[in-house]
Amino acid sequence: MPDALRTNHWVHIAAVSSGRGMQLFFNGALVGTNNFTGSFQWAGNGRYHFLGRSKSDVDDSGGHCFTGQMDEVRVWRVARTGQQIRENMFRTLTGEKWGLAALWNFEHPTHPSNDASPAGHHGKLRGQARVGRRRFQRR
Repeated sequence: MPDALRTNHWVHIAAVSSGRGMQLFFNGALVGTNNFTGSFQWAGNGRYHFLGRSKSDVDDSGGHCFTGQMDEVRVWRVARTGQQIRENMFRTLTGEKWGLAALWNFEHPTHPSNDASPAGHHGKLRGQARVGRRRFQRR
């Protein structure tokens, strides 16, 4: 997919982990697979987890940071199908959808990194992270 990522354009990326292996979706289309049958569960609890930065870069030096914008991050307890991803990829969720383990939509004015799901996996903005107005419209 040459030129799939372009500046000033929103895209939807989904990674699915299941007993059938890993799948990567780009704007709802399957673009990659591999045979890794583990899950994200190996990450464990009680550790730091990052969105937009390498886990090995814990000192806020910014050496391995994502350069761009994130509008929303969802973590599901169940493997989503391509059809489920396409049906919901540009819908705004409240956090109450069945199977949703965590939802960060970065829209709460005073606590933008709070988890909107009942699980309450709240986070903190660190380093150069900031919340701003959405400059680009989702399709």
